[in-house]
Amino acid sequence: MSENGIREPVAAHWIVLASFASAVAGLAVAFGWRYGVTRSWLDADAPPPVNPSDTGYFRVYDYVQYVSGPTWWPITWVAPVAALVVGALVSIALGRFLRSPLQLIAATLVSGGSVGAGAAWWARSEPPEIRVRMVADPYFGDLGPTGAARLDIYGGPPLFDTVHAGLLLPVLGAVIGAAVFGVGLAVSTLRTRRLI
Repeated sequence: MSENGIREPVAAHWIVLASFASAVAGLAVAFGWRYGVTRSWLDADAPPPVNPSDTGYFRVYDYVQYVSGPTWWPITWVAPVAALVVGALVSIALGRFLRSPLQLIAATLVSGGSVGAGAAWWARSEPPEIRVRMVADPYFGDLGPTGAARLDIYGGPPLFDTVHAGLLLPVLGAVIGAAVFGVGLAVSTLRTRRLI
């Protein structure tokens, strides 16, 4: 490249790659939100009729059955689109000052991390909801190792509750974005060397 660095027309290639990697990072954040963020349980059944003078009711159940949720929308399109926009803006801004395409990895780190932080904030203010039904079954015999009924939700999507969402989602977005950009950069470099 010339002394103008990545300001040449070929820079558009790297900006597109950084934007694509950012969008993939946003999609990874959406998957992390669905499968790695602690959920709130909602009762899918209407409460039983109660007397107006009663203060509440008891529900006795043997296990919890999955009904629906957490919803895929709007997180599945908001996170990738937001990461794509942030990644494109940051890579265009950085492209005017940087000398190497490798330095555009900063755009994917910023976009993936910021969209992950936004999703973590959203997960804290409005946790993903999962609707469950409490089932009373006198023949239920699936007990845990202590003899108490298991607390699993039967039929629900898996929950990989590894770390706090405030750490998981920004790191996941930044790492996936950087990895996708790195792979794209490596493939492009290998193709260029084969053509020479």
